[in-house]
Amino acid sequence: MNDASRDKDALTEIRGDRETTRVDVSIEPRDEKKHVDDKGAQSLPVNSSTPASGNELHSRVNASRLRLFCAIELTSEVRARASEHITQLRLQMPRVRAGWERTEKLHLTLKFFGDVEASRIPALLLAAERAASAIAPFTLTVADAGAFPSHGQPRVLWLGLHDASCTLARLHNSLESECAVAGFKREERSFHPHITIARLRQPAGARELAALHKEIGFEAMELKVNEITLMRSELGPGGSRYTALSRHILSV
Repeated sequence: MNDASRDKDALTEIRGDRETTRVDVSIEPRDEKKHVDDKGAQSLPVNSSTPASGNELHSRVNASRLRLFCAIELTSEVRARASEHITQLRLQMPRVRAGWERTEKLHLTLKFFGDVEASRIPALLLAAERAASAIAPFTLTVADAGAFPSHGQPRVLWLGLHDASCTLARLHNSLESECAVAGFKREERSFHPHITIARLRQPAGARELAALHKEIGFEAMELKVNEITLMRSELGPGGSRYTALSRHILSV
């Protein structure tokens, strides 16, 4: 059996008889219009009847390597509240140089893969599917406001997440394990879930902005987690652009 056949079999196994996973890997030519879904990320068109092999994926995206990460997308309610928080900070501290994350790009990163060969994506999709199928849907609490590093010059502003049931930790461990089986390197650093809202570009005013961010805080609100998403990140002069390649429903 050749590589393309194995890739196709892997994607067919992902889909199977279940209707819980949307695998957006049958990618149209580059000039095809993309759409923005209700989660805020762009999604590529789906062709569920003919899953793409690694070679097909390579030819259709016109790239041998894709910059990928796995994430939990935010609900529209959480995005709206985060947007209000960001707007308040920007209005009160307009002179501080910061790279503010666009509302539609806000997310919780589960695992960053970096540049991945297109031919390895089917194995990655299967790993994500297996990880998601081992965990039931759960609820997180978005609350608190902080900065990285916790001491010294702040460089990142974040919103915190509380995982009372420890299900997020189990999901992260499941994803790391399945990806390791598929040949992807484990993350050596500890998992500190957060939602990045800004990266501070210069020291001037950074401490004051971080202090205001913490002072305002973020009133607790629920975030229901029903799926994980494999995202593509494309770097450009205007910043990065995210595209959802596949979504995998939590379904234990």
